[in-house]
Amino acid sequence: MRGFALVPLCLCAGCLFRPAPEGEPGALLARGETLRRAGDFAEARRYYRAAMKGAPSTALAEESRFCEAISFEEEGQLRRAFDAYGKFMEDFPESGEVEHALLRQFETAGKAAARKGPSGGPFKADRIEEAVSLYEDIVTRRPEARLAMESLKAIGRVSFENGYFFTATSAYRRYL
Repeated sequence: MRGFALVPLCLCAGCLFRPAPEGEPGALLARGETLRRAGDFAEARRYYRAAMKGAPSTALAEESRFCEAISFEEEGQLRRAFDAYGKFMEDFPESGEVEHALLRQFETAGKAAARKGPSGGPFKADRIEEAVSLYEDIVTRRPEARLAMESLKAIGRVSFENGYFFTATSAYRRYL
């Protein structure tokens, strides 16, 4: 009876049952960047994850994690981008890029708030809730950060502009 070779699999939704890329972690990161710039975000993330696996707890893994978050943001998956920036800060709390990741989280929440409905009209309620949720995550995770206060103002603004006056009032009170 012949044995089968076990092939490492990437289990993300976009590439189930495809072997994970192999190679030197630096080359994997570089290939991921090339794919991301070409707009192949899911494939780029496969390379970023392979690079992280090949060089865990290194500057290369740090860069790969950050690039993964950027790829979600560029693809328009704002909630996943927000969470990926949070994962970056969790995995690399001493990184010099933590403040940058927090800023990107804040900007991601702003993008979620700025999304219009399918017809270009006003927000849909779930999009307002998503933006408020993203801003709240910043306040909860990093209450000492300057952007926590900016997030409270943003919650107030987004809520007020869309007729959610109680939420707006509550956010502004917390800000003061």
